[in-house]
Amino acid sequence: MSSNRPTKRGKPFELGNHSGKGRPPGSGNKSNLALEEMFDGKREILTRKMFELAQEGRPWALKFCMERIFARLPEKPMNLQLPKIHTREDLVQAYQEVVQAAAEGRMTSEQAERMTTVLVSGQKFIENDELSLEVQALKKEVQELKEEIHARPVT
Repeated sequence: MSSNRPTKRGKPFELGNHSGKGRPPGSGNKSNLALEEMFDGKREILTRKMFELAQEGRPWALKFCMERIFARLPEKPMNLQLPKIHTREDLVQAYQEVVQAAAEGRMTSEQAERMTTVLVSGQKFIENDELSLEVQALKKEVQELKEEIHARPVT
């Protein structure tokens, strides 16, 4: 007799590794260690051969070389002059500068995206600071009203 009810599964795994510490941090796995040992001292020879194959017009070798070369190039610094940011107006001006720099090619779209993320964080910081000042002012006003009420004679 079959039922349409799902069968109950066993207990889920407990959190954490209870069977040991595992591989120490920084130690490679066995296959990577074996590859390193196998290619030790031959990296330069292999690299030269890949460039030779790329120069001969082998597209896969050219793709391999380009991926390795350009993946490791440092990012170009941005040509960007942002104002000191203390107010919301400063944030608006900084955002406009980032958009203009991206439009003119002085920074990449990825750099512009990261900079706007930083500016949004700054906006949140400024908003929190403004709210904190408003709360302090309201607390002071409430305290003054309480003191005024307690100072009035009861009639």
